[in-house]
Amino acid sequence: MLLLKKKSGGASPTLRLATLGALCLSAALAFTACLATSEAAGALEFSALLTVGEAGMIVKPGVTLQVLQWLAFGFTLLFTMTVPLLLRGGGGGDAEKL
Repeated sequence: MLLLKKKSGGASPTLRLATLGALCLSAALAFTACLATSEAAGALEFSALLTVGEAGMIVKPGVTLQVLQWLAFGFTLLFTMTVPLLLRGGGGGDAEKL
């Protein structure tokens, strides 16, 4: 059996910082997309209320889309929070190659 040895230095600090920066940026962009979708849905619903007369439309915001976007943001945030644990090395035992 061949035992895989972990490098003593691990990932370089520059690569680690760039990875964490990119993950935090992606989480921030996902949060911004969620807020933008919620605001756009609210604005469409409000503008439909302003329509006067019998030509009025009923506009309801896309709740399913908003839920899916917030779930995507939650998973992005979860992934962003777990990557530092993976870069640190975790608490695993010896890695073996069979």
